[in-house]
Amino acid sequence: MEEVIDDEFQELLKTFKRSSVHLETRDAYGIEVEFPHMAQWAPASN
Repeated sequence: MEEVIDDEFQELLKTFKRSSVHLETRDAYGIEVEFPHMAQWAPASN
């Protein structure tokens, strides 16, 4: 994935053709409080 600089990002935000409810900005997950929520989306380990 190519890095986007601030000016480019601002322009992208102005030109969205669809809306989003939630924009992910974190690059890592896995703090203890998130585990139950993440487990709902992760496949079960066998």
